[in-house]
This record gives sequence, C-alpha cells and structure tokens, in this order.
Amino acid sequence: MYPSKDSATKALVASMDGPVQTFDNIIVSDGNVQLGRVQVFHHPPRFTRTGPPLVCIHGFGCSALEWTRVIRGLYGQVGGSGDDTEVDPDDLDVIVPSHIVTYERVLGTSAATTAAPGAATLSGLPARDVEQLCAELVDILNFLRDNNGTTTLTGPFVLLAHSYGGLVAQAFAMLHPVKVCGLVLVDPAHEDQFKPGFYPWDFTAGFRVVPTVFALYARLAKTGFLRLLDALSGFNFPPLFLYDAAERREALRGYSTAAAWHLAIDELAGANQSFDNMAQFRKDHADTKLTADQPISLVLAGNRHLSPTFSPAKVTAAFLKMHEGLVRETQAEVLMAPKSDHWIHLEQPEVVLEAVASVYQRLHHAQN
Repeated sequence: MYPSKDSATKALVASMDGPVQTFDNIIVSDGNVQLGRVQVFHHPPRFTRTGPPLVCIHGFGCSALEWTRVIRGLYGQVGGSGDDTEVDPDDLDVIVPSHIVTYERVLGTSAATTAAPGAATLSGLPARDVEQLCAELVDILNFLRDNNGTTTLTGPFVLLAHSYGGLVAQAFAMLHPVKVCGLVLVDPAHEDQFKPGFYPWDFTAGFRVVPTVFALYARLAKTGFLRLLDALSGFNFPPLFLYDAAERREALRGYSTAAAWHLAIDELAGANQSFDNMAQFRKDHADTKLTADQPISLVLAGNRHLSPTFSPAKVTAAFLKMHEGLVRETQAEVLMAPKSDHWIHLEQPEVVLEAVASVYQRLHHAQN
C-alpha cells in the first residue's frame, strides 16, 4: 500500500483492497507546468476480468476528488455516502479497469498567487485551452509509462470525463487516436453551448458571472469565508455539499487558496477560447474524428435542480440537442440520470458506473 497524506485518499483506500500509487507535483509539458497529485488505483485482486486503464478528467475549476464514489463503485463498493455494500464479482459479469488514473489540474497545482506582470494567465501557466490540457495529459501518461517503477501503463485508455473535461477528452481522442479505445462523457461541454439563443437567458447569464464570483473567492480564500459558505451549503461551484465528508474536508483545504481560484478562472478562460476555436479544430482533425469504431457512452443530467435557471426542462432539452451530432456520428449510447444535475458522478454515480460497464463490455465483445 502506498501511503498518502490526505484524508480523502485514506478513506477511499480503506474501502478497497487494491494498492494506490500517489505521485505529487508531477512536472509536465516540458517542465512548464507542475500538476497536483496524480494517483493510480490498482484493481483489487478479487476481480479477475480486467480491461484497459481508465483515465478520469475533471471539469474546469473542479477536482479529482469528485471521482471517489465512481472509483469505489468500480472497485467493489457501490452507492454514495454511507452505503458500502460490497459487490460480489462471482455474481456479476463484471470487467473492471486494470487501473484508474486521476489527476489534479487545480488543487495543488503550481500556480502563482500573483502572476508576473504581463503574464497571459492569472496563474502564470500556459493558456488552459483543450490543446494545452491534452499536452499535459500526454506527459502524465508518459510519466506513468516510463517512471512509476511498479506498473507500466501503455494504453490504449478509456477516458471518463466530466463537463469541460468532456471536451478535452474528445480533443485528446482526435489528437491521439491510438491512445484511446473508449469514452464515457458525463454531461460534457460543447463549443456551441453559450451561443445566443441556445440556452435560456438566465442559465447563460448565470455562467457569465462565474469569473467574477471566482475572483471574489480568490480574494476571500484565506479569510474562512468559504468554510462558512460551505457550512451553509452555499458553496455550489464546485458543489462541495455533494461530497462525502473526507473529500469535502480535503477540497476545502485546497480551495482555501487564491492560487486555486486563479487556476479556475484560467480554465474558464481556456474553455471559452476552446469554444471559439473548436470548429476549426474539428476541421483540422477530420481524419481522426470520433466514429462508431470506439464505444462511447454519453451520460446526461435529467434534473437541472441546481442550475441557475427558471426553465430546467429547456436546459435539459438543449443539452440533448447539443450532442445530437456526436450521437449520430458515433452511435454513442445515451444514458439519462433522472435525479441529477450537472454533477451526475456525485448525485447518481450508479448511472456513470452503468456507462463505464457498458463501454468495457463492448470493448470485450469487440475483441472476442
């Protein structure tokens, strides 16, 4: 067992019997970026049927801590907080990932509290658009392939991605098709999502104030205000009130720094830049566009109860319409999470588990 200092990982490890490797402060992208914690979860030995490694990509401004319930579900525990019912692999036709990789782009990442004058980003890091994030992920996977000393992760990989991470995952699959054999996209972002008239006006307006809110959080991070806000369940981006206790404590420590919020602002700016450039990116990489050759599961929220809108049904319909092209071109499986808003992996992890299982079953059948 590889030791870890944070309470969230200890709580997760306690519920599993597979080892966890932890790498702090991984230097990626030619030494320009120092990412936060990278973790590799090894499948518990009681599972004898394994598939390709699973790489989890979180959304902008969010944390790898959000994947804890999914990891626990995949590796032998189901349900969320307080539900630790073990899965009996003898009773289920399960194929689990050989390894699960998570990594932090915000919490614990090497960002300046105040960037140097003239820096392109608040964090002082390269612009956080999808191509930069894809380059960083390549470096992480190369590090795990070459330097971890215990397990050689060569790929191809299944990518499990949420929100802006979903756009990153699609771009990564087009840039590096031999490295990807399947995708699970959880309420993924789309480059057209903030075009005029696409969403109800209040939903769009709510997201336009996010940079201002994040800037306020950066100023107040060290005052204890965010802990008070969290105690009142008012800290809803990311929605820490949906976290289990250990992850919530760990995340609060991470978000109680100005640097974390500067990175969150930079990622939002990078997302907007990527939205503007994505149509051209897809044209440039048309020869490696996503197709039905790769199993893809698309998981969408069916209850926008946390979203800033008076028209949640219209937002749900817009999300479905937004991804019609992806479904048509790739024959992606669509799963709805009827009780969840955007953070399906926190509210209804069982739907995400179903989507992951479907991709692994389809990979298995394709190979046999």
